[in-house]
Amino acid sequence: MNYRYTGDPEGLHPGDIALRATYDPSALAIALHGFVGDEHVIECKAVPRDMGAFAPPMLGLTEEAAQVLMNTLWDSGLRPIEAEGRNHQVSAMQSHLDDLRAIAFHSLKLNGSK
Repeated sequence: MNYRYTGDPEGLHPGDIALRATYDPSALAIALHGFVGDEHVIECKAVPRDMGAFAPPMLGLTEEAAQVLMNTLWDSGLRPIEAEGRNHQVSAMQSHLDDLRAIAFHSLKLNGSK
């Protein structure tokens, strides 16, 4: 398969792969859409595997295609768990800086500075 990604499913060449994620409110779930060339992928096939053998990946994506998938997941409302934690950390740091500024300005005012 050719993992080159062109940016939108309408512009795919034979063998090109595109993935899109959308929020499905009726199922309260993220729907993942796959495209290969001019075909829409509607199911994957599971096959028996040899437990000791190498298992090839079911899908490979270029960084650009993976970024598009991540962007569409984000647009669908999905957020990484770590990103949520970082947002809280940034908020806490901002609050701390605000407190330090208030202390500094208060100290300067007490020392007669304008």
